[in-house]
Amino acid sequence: MQRKSSSSVETKTQEHSAATFAERTGLQAAGRAFTASECLATTVAYYQCLWHFSRGGRLRDCRFFCEPKLGNEARHAAQLHLFSLCLVFRLWDRPHYRCGSFGEDLRVNLRNVALPGTGVPLAFVCISKWTFMFFLLFLYPLVCFVAAFAVWAVEQQQEADGTSTGGTGGEARTSPPRTTSSSSGRNYRGDGKSGKTWKAVWEKAQICLREVCILYQGNLVTPDTWFTWWRLNCALATYHSCLTLSDEYLMENKWDFLQKCHAKQVPITPCVGLGYHLVQQQESGKPAVPVALDTLVCKDKNEEGGMGIHFFKNAATGGNWILQAKLQNASCLQCLLPEPCPLSTFRVLTASEASMTSAEQPQDHGAGSSSPKVHILTCVFRAGRQHAKTDHRSIFYNVNLSPEHGKKGRITRGAINSHWYQLGGTVFQTASGKEGCFTKAGVFRRGFASKAAGVSVHPDSGLRMVGLEVPEIDSVLAVCERAHRELCPHVPLVGWDVALVDEDVGENHTATKPVLLEANLSCNFFLGDFDRTLYLDYMRRNFMYLEERENAAGARLLEKEDKERKTLQGKEGKKHA
Repeated sequence: MQRKSSSSVETKTQEHSAATFAERTGLQAAGRAFTASECLATTVAYYQCLWHFSRGGRLRDCRFFCEPKLGNEARHAAQLHLFSLCLVFRLWDRPHYRCGSFGEDLRVNLRNVALPGTGVPLAFVCISKWTFMFFLLFLYPLVCFVAAFAVWAVEQQQEADGTSTGGTGGEARTSPPRTTSSSSGRNYRGDGKSGKTWKAVWEKAQICLREVCILYQGNLVTPDTWFTWWRLNCALATYHSCLTLSDEYLMENKWDFLQKCHAKQVPITPCVGLGYHLVQQQESGKPAVPVALDTLVCKDKNEEGGMGIHFFKNAATGGNWILQAKLQNASCLQCLLPEPCPLSTFRVLTASEASMTSAEQPQDHGAGSSSPKVHILTCVFRAGRQHAKTDHRSIFYNVNLSPEHGKKGRITRGAINSHWYQLGGTVFQTASGKEGCFTKAGVFRRGFASKAAGVSVHPDSGLRMVGLEVPEIDSVLAVCERAHRELCPHVPLVGWDVALVDEDVGENHTATKPVLLEANLSCNFFLGDFDRTLYLDYMRRNFMYLEERENAAGARLLEKEDKERKTLQGKEGKKHA
């Protein structure tokens, strides 16, 4: 009875260890068998799924990762992940709305993004479609396994120290209690029971294998990183723009975006030439007059011989430069930030249901924020770092959008992903304010597990941000929803950069209002929370709609070619007759 009880304790300890590990790493462990044979089966299914999509198989007809125990969310995530990877080959040489081709756009945008802990830019993977194929077939599974083992090693080291920084909150966790049965076995040697020692070693190896399998399978087919969702969003935007040829994608050009906003009276940054003018002060008693600024001339104060002079021609007069007023954070927002800091913006990501309809069809987009045509997926406040010029150096604070999960507009957590942008030797930096691969949090765990390291306190101001309520959240969301509905309803996803500024309303009073800075059509979530079920269903429906549209276009093209061939054959027959 004593030995049976000990065995029961051992089993419960193994289950507790694996469960807490899955919880710490942020991966969904439910419904999978974490054994070597299951990992092999997942790897085989990975290649089978790639083969299915690479030879033209449709997303609707994919039969891989359909085990009932996985659930719809895991199935959709795996299929969409692999479908979008194969889509890269089909779209590689197709025109892109930002560059000459999709392949060129990948190389340009991945120059400053590195595989965490390596310092190697991902642009090297995209030198050509064949290097991308080589990476996908041979290197990617290997990288997933190395990353899984690295995460496990970091967790073991932290458990040996008695704490763990896993999870999204970055809070310390104590390691699970060690039992006699899971110890090194030294307690049994005096009794001559050496078999107990080997049994403990074998059980420890099983736990290790189980944990590595959890991470490997997640990395391979259902990765949950900000880069994964960004890449999936980019694939949809490229596929959609290639098939629909919608002129709404011109909004990626910042000047076209500002002009369209100005025409629709959507609030934007004041721009010279778009309803905003510089003024020249006149003599006393005379009103100020606007000054038309065609070209801005900037010169160094010690300039000599014509050196150090720069000319910036206004985009309003055919140039390439947008001349704008410098904005300041609203006072109600600035009190949450360090001094000095840059303009800190909100990233709001919206999804339009009208993307799955033809632009020629009349659409009833509804009115007000309750319209079902546009979904607000996430909202992130990018709190700028002290002395930074822009909020590209910032902490990402998730803003709660659901009243069911606490107060709407309240910051729930903060995170960073700077380890994805450390190139070359910078991966070894551990100075204050930089996250190298050998910092306590562990770059591999943060890069390949669910979320980046938690940052509840702003590192420059010392203010605890989590739990605070951001101002004017309803007006921020409303302007983004309206902009998507009126400016580009047929674009699937848009990431809006919104600033909160103070507006003079007269009599020495100011009012806080949101203004749009940019529209990003190849957008990412910036580590914000979002409804996975809603998002994956939306992406799946969009990709299937585009597949049907592409197949219909292909059928029409084949029909046209068949008619032309028959006409030509008829003419040749008459000629011979």
